[in-house]
Amino acid sequence: MGKSFAANVSESGRFRPTQSGIWDNTILCSKCDGVLGNYENYAYQVTKRIRRAETPTPWQTRTLGDVDVSMILRFCAGILYKFSLTGADNGRVKLGRYQELLRQYLFNSDSLCPPELDVIVLRPIRYANDNGVFAYRAPRDDRASGLNFYRMMLGGVIFFVNLDSRGTASHTLKNEFIKADTNSLKFTIVNAHKFEEYTTPARLVHEGSLSSFLDHVENQT
Repeated sequence: MGKSFAANVSESGRFRPTQSGIWDNTILCSKCDGVLGNYENYAYQVTKRIRRAETPTPWQTRTLGDVDVSMILRFCAGILYKFSLTGADNGRVKLGRYQELLRQYLFNSDSLCPPELDVIVLRPIRYANDNGVFAYRAPRDDRASGLNFYRMMLGGVIFFVNLDSRGTASHTLKNEFIKADTNSLKFTIVNAHKFEEYTTPARLVHEGSLSSFLDHVENQT
């Protein structure tokens, strides 16, 4: 479309044009950033495999083999940890006492996954065998079943991260969490039109200031 795209878009339609997405080089040293980057690169490759999987209809649960689930858990923990360090302008999330818990987990390679942490993985599709990426989403808090949840989206995949000392036993989707398996990743295909990760950007690109900005950029190409 052009060199620029819109990132950090809010539901109100406010946005900040950028070519590199949300970036804060003040929160981590290069060594720590490299550790988290390793988790992120691994998760990105896994999301590409998920998108290549046949997805004829929503509301099916699939299993992707040969996946190091611990790396996916660390990826989710790392994104939350980074966003807990940045400023409010970049969408800071508040983790409370869990911030230190995640720090210990992320930067000690021998540490086990905290019992408070688990993840549900969803692949939203717009139509049968949709393999595209229609949005990215920075993490935000999203309480579910009375538990502390955060949701984020990378590579066309939504990650619902449970971070709560009460665990997941009382959650209505308790059988969909990934930590129980170590070498295969469970994910559920869902209808994108039922999730705000699709409906909100789809609405904003057709109305208001974001729509005008995108039209202006397109006209310049």
